[in-house]
Amino acid sequence: MAMFILTLGMVAVASIFPVAGLLQRRSQEDILTRQVKDSVAAMIVARGVSPSHVSANGRVEALKSGWTGGTDGWSLGMRCYPAHIDLGTPPDGDPNENSVEDSDFNNRAFYWVPLGRTINVSTGKYAVYVFILRRQIGVSYPTGGTLANGEDPEEIPKVVKLGASATGSNKQISTNHGNTIYPGDMVLGDNGTVYQITAVSGNTLTTNGDTEGIAAIWYGRPAKANAPAVTTRIFALGSEAVH
Repeated sequence: MAMFILTLGMVAVASIFPVAGLLQRRSQEDILTRQVKDSVAAMIVARGVSPSHVSANGRVEALKSGWTGGTDGWSLGMRCYPAHIDLGTPPDGDPNENSVEDSDFNNRAFYWVPLGRTINVSTGKYAVYVFILRRQIGVSYPTGGTLANGEDPEEIPKVVKLGASATGSNKQISTNHGNTIYPGDMVLGDNGTVYQITAVSGNTLTTNGDTEGIAAIWYGRPAKANAPAVTTRIFALGSEAVH
């Protein structure tokens, strides 16, 4: 009898461990995502985003051509986590050697992509919306469609624009997403609202917010249908913080 009770106890304890392990992994993932978000936000605030890159049509749009280069642009090396660092001249100072560089920035786990929206044309007020994307190593991402970061290599996840409209009780979005958006995913409406998807039925997405007036959404497209989601966070910064 004692052995039976002991066996039952061991089975009960063992059954807890998988759940505890899952919760621990989720907690670690949440902490890491917050660290990435805080780091990216601090970098954007410190360096700024030029208003010349932001569309003036009042909708969330990709930043204008040229935003990834030039003195005020954001290269891929800057948009990875940890960011690419040029470590300067080699320790021995040999001028015939190349600078010591952190050359692995094409193989990071996290990347981020900014979009912009002019809120008030007369005052020049605008907002920058940032997607934090988690990349799967060894995977190529589709490059078709309207992309916010189309210049990035195929190994980097893409932020894609889809035409959309409000439907149902204005908590739903109708869009042809090709079976690449699932419950729990985050999308950004062109009205500046971040939505979490609570249910999917064909091309109808049920969200946690009001979708009235929406004309398009932006989302991090996975490598293929049924592949893991790539968007871990979407956040916004006002022009007073980034200009």
